[in-house]
Amino acid sequence: MDNKGQCIYCPSPYFLDHNTSVCVKCPTGFIYYPQYGACACPASTPYLTANITCVSCNTFWNATNKTCVQCTANQTWNATSKACECNSSYYANLTGECILCVAPNGWDAANKTCVSCVNGTSFNSTTNSCQCPSSTPYLNNQSQCVSCNTTWNSTNQSCLVCKFGTVFNQTTKNCTPHCPYNLTNGTCQCPWKTPVLNQTTQTCQPCNSTTPVWNGATCEPCPTGSTYITKLQVCVSCPASSHFDVNKDVCVACVKGTTWNSTSLTCA
Repeated sequence: MDNKGQCIYCPSPYFLDHNTSVCVKCPTGFIYYPQYGACACPASTPYLTANITCVSCNTFWNATNKTCVQCTANQTWNATSKACECNSSYYANLTGECILCVAPNGWDAANKTCVSCVNGTSFNSTTNSCQCPSSTPYLNNQSQCVSCNTTWNSTNQSCLVCKFGTVFNQTTKNCTPHCPYNLTNGTCQCPWKTPVLNQTTQTCQPCNSTTPVWNGATCEPCPTGSTYITKLQVCVSCPASSHFDVNKDVCVACVKGTTWNSTSLTCA
């Protein structure tokens, strides 16, 4: 019915423009919505571009804000899950940003971070850490992958360390008895210059500078008032007002009227 009360028939796809009382047609691609009394994009192509054209979304139509969902950088729309997902080799970090993580680096899913693997290592997704290849399995103190002088223990991820008094046999691939020093009651003993057995490396080492004297069982400091002479590996106690001359290996008295200052290492 027009504004004069007369009935007007508008065949599809035309509709009555109530402002002009004339049957009009929606532009190509649009359809008429009686509830709104206007032309709009259909549900199949809901997005109205700047060129006044109805197109479908590459992602998903958000009916609330009347726009297509926009995937952020390095994301692609997944039509099955109806969500934006990171592209191949990209992973979402704690802030949701998709970051690139490719071999030899690896993605730590628990902490949502890319672990950087260097110097020949590669990422192990089981341990969430970088590991060396089987040909050079040991990661040394310089973060370099090297082969073992013995054999690789995959259980504790370390090279086999032969106990003191044994040596690795390359033929049998195990540790066999061999003492490079003297045997005492059938037991291999460290020499007196390096009397301490390092339990980790199973090698003989000297006492440290704080406790330089080996008493047969442990390292201990020099007696009070004496000085350890590294070259001689003994503690020397010189008389008052004298000092030990390392060049002559004897105690030398200070000039009369002076005393030895152990801090400045001079007679004053």
